[in-house]
Amino acid sequence: MKFSSFLATLLVFISLNGIAQNVHFTYVDFAPQSYNPALNGAFSGTYRGSAIVRSQYGDTGGGYRTVELNIDAPIIRGFRAQDWIGVGISFDTDKSARGLKQVASRMGLAYHFALDKKQTNIFTLGLQYINMSSNLDKLKYNSTIENGGPDPAIEMLFQASQSGGNPTASQSSNNWVLGTTFTRNNKTGKFMIGGAVSGIIRGTSAIKATQYKHPFMIQGIAQYKSFINKQVLIEPTLFMQLLPSESTEIMFNTTVGYKLKKDSDWIVKGGLGMRTGTTSVQFLAGAEKGPIRVGLSYDAPINGFSKAPGLQNAFELGVSYIGTLKKTPKPKPTIICPRL
Repeated sequence: MKFSSFLATLLVFISLNGIAQNVHFTYVDFAPQSYNPALNGAFSGTYRGSAIVRSQYGDTGGGYRTVELNIDAPIIRGFRAQDWIGVGISFDTDKSARGLKQVASRMGLAYHFALDKKQTNIFTLGLQYINMSSNLDKLKYNSTIENGGPDPAIEMLFQASQSGGNPTASQSSNNWVLGTTFTRNNKTGKFMIGGAVSGIIRGTSAIKATQYKHPFMIQGIAQYKSFINKQVLIEPTLFMQLLPSESTEIMFNTTVGYKLKKDSDWIVKGGLGMRTGTTSVQFLAGAEKGPIRVGLSYDAPINGFSKAPGLQNAFELGVSYIGTLKKTPKPKPTIICPRL
């Protein structure tokens, strides 16, 4: 118990001091690999597939649409009977009306180290490799982006291609992410806290003759899921990401689920949240039936980027499914000897 408390305290320190990637999903459950590679294989089942779509700032003239697909699985037992290894892959596309398109792929590996034989307390280490390609339509691009200033990576991509006559500019980049989580399970639910860092190995973006260094980023996430009685489920989530000396974002939301009947696996959900940075109020809704989860969210801005026109809102739709493959037993035939 003392060791478990130490791990939890350490991970709280990591999460409060600062991110794997600069993501902005409201429903983190549908994009686990965007937040922490230690979440690969962190579920009860054979495999997990999820998808999420986010449409953001659609009324500003430079909106974004992000699509992410994830699949992960616990594939093999670890060095001890209570440990296991999880793997996962994910794919993203991010398109802007200003002419920027980014495509990313992630490959992650996680080792889940159970601190007791009943797997009540689990410490996990995860590693992830990311490859990203960017394509910029220079005719559509406007260097004054939504927050009133240029994005360094996009500006370098734009400026480095000015000498050529091509209407588009492209780049490729890679990065590594290291993540860790601590999970505590009980009879009614579980608590999870974790942190992830990227930019330690300093992956680079190849922009013709220019090299853009990925910055050091930190993220922290904490979640609690528990039934407070036989029909009511609460799920608060705290997320924080820090780009040192540049920006900090904090998000907190809570959903409440209600079983339609005590003996049913149908759960309907609703909740509220808040995000800093471009300060917004979050409205969440969803449903859950057995291995299937669906979520819908809307971010309503309170104050946004000062030089951006229009309403800086965001919609999300996510779905996930946890599958279980069961082996069919094949008993040996029994031969009964007849009486003589």
